[in-house]
Amino acid sequence: MIPNVALAKEWQQQDPTGYLMSEKLDGMRCYWDGKTLMSRNGNEIIPPSVLLQSLPSDFSLDGELTLGRGTFQECMKIVRCKTPINRDWSGVRFMVFDAPDIQAGPTERLQAARDVLQTQNHHHEWVCVLEHTICKRSEEHTSELQSR
Repeated sequence: MIPNVALAKEWQQQDPTGYLMSEKLDGMRCYWDGKTLMSRNGNEIIPPSVLLQSLPSDFSLDGELTLGRGTFQECMKIVRCKTPINRDWSGVRFMVFDAPDIQAGPTERLQAARDVLQTQNHHHEWVCVLEHTICKRSEEHTSELQSR
């Protein structure tokens, strides 16, 4: 089943003041439904079992698997492998940017993801909530884009 997640749209020069901003990550979009990790297209992603066990059960998370900037091809090679190799996955991070089943605004959904990862002892370094900031003025958005 293909997860129902929010997708980015092309920016049409709207004023971003008041919107949440975060870094555009260089990796594979993924979705955790509380039982299975899958790509945006609904293909199962098979990380080492120790990583799966660190995810909260019965709580969905939307995010991206990444190795960091400029590592897209290497990341894709690792996460598409059907037989996971612990050493390869050691640098992969699941950067969460939504808790799509929470019926609330984006700030509250991000906090719900932080809360579940903390309270359920999911302190594994491979999964964390991506930091977001509120854009205070249009120029701030432009300077963030230029700094990347």
